[in-house]
Amino acid sequence: MKFRKTLNIVLLIIILYEYYIMFFYGDGTMLGVGGIKSLRYFTILSNLFEALACVVWLFTSNEHIKYYATVAIMITFTVVMGFLGPLFGYGLMFQGPNLYFHLIVPLAALFENLFSCEHQINKER
Repeated sequence: MKFRKTLNIVLLIIILYEYYIMFFYGDGTMLGVGGIKSLRYFTILSNLFEALACVVWLFTSNEHIKYYATVAIMITFTVVMGFLGPLFGYGLMFQGPNLYFHLIVPLAALFENLFSCEHQINKER
């Protein structure tokens, strides 16, 4: 449990720091858009959702929001690895903050859900 709490704090810090870098220092390239315009990308939205899920989990231990955030962030990972990476090159996909948004955070979130989640997520009515 302590490892999972630490992992959530680290994920939250990474996401917020990298988004801060992108927001204020985005270079205006295709994947480096700064400011409020960066919110048009699903990658950014799913990572911010993961950050929100980390905060909610830290205070409430809500497993469902962590599961939903992991699914959203893994959609980003799958699209990058299966479609955008081969199309534009993995060098562009993993440049700057996108290394964290496209690779490190999704894999860490998946690892957390697969190996640290104490409850099985079932369909609720």
